[in-house]
Amino acid sequence: MIICPICETENEPGLEECILCGAPLEVELAPPEPLGPPPEAPVQPPPPVEPPSPPAQPVVAQTISPPAPAPEQPIAPEMPVAPSLAPEMPVAPSLAPEMPIAPSMAPISPVLPIAPKAPQDPISLQSQHPETPSMEIPAPGTLCLVVYFQRRPALYYPVIYDEILIGRQDPASNSYPDLDLTPYDPDLAISRKHSYLYRESNEYYIYPISNSGTQVNQEMVDIGIKKRIKEGDVIILSGRLAIRFARTT
Repeated sequence: MIICPICETENEPGLEECILCGAPLEVELAPPEPLGPPPEAPVQPPPPVEPPSPPAQPVVAQTISPPAPAPEQPIAPEMPVAPSLAPEMPVAPSLAPEMPIAPSMAPISPVLPIAPKAPQDPISLQSQHPETPSMEIPAPGTLCLVVYFQRRPALYYPVIYDEILIGRQDPASNSYPDLDLTPYDPDLAISRKHSYLYRESNEYYIYPISNSGTQVNQEMVDIGIKKRIKEGDVIILSGRLAIRFARTT
């Protein structure tokens, strides 16, 4: 039975409110079951005890008998050496007297002092250009191409042919111009085949065949263009070598 805490009326189990005063009833909880003792852990049986092993047999040391000594061999007696019956021959002394070494008769030449090197001429070191070749001046009135080198006439080339190839000699390229300017072109600025000078109807023309530059007085002449020249004109090749077209005096 459940007793109401307010009016102390007994109520049937399972009711939530008192049948008399309507107060909520406290539900009686079933007492907890008594906890039993904890289960005991299974006891492991002790490992079987191995029977003691039988005692080891004592090791009997074997006695090794020493080897029997070998019988000694009798030593044969040494045989005496028979003495030599031939008497030793004495060495005959050399009868030839020793020849004295003749002293060298050639006198020893004294060491000559090295002559000091003569100082080089600074003027000869400054000039790296070839020397101006010797030139021959043609007869007066000869029409020539006068090559100027180091600001002075260096070569007189008479104009006696209708066509003259001006350039620089080079056997490797089979270049053999009529007027060879190799001695006057140390920098190799002029082409191997630079320009032609030719005569046409008693007039003279310059005809460039190189891009290295051909100039008549102050005028540049393009490659493949002929330019008429007259006495007194100056032809400049590669901007550095001057050739005057004039007659000798």
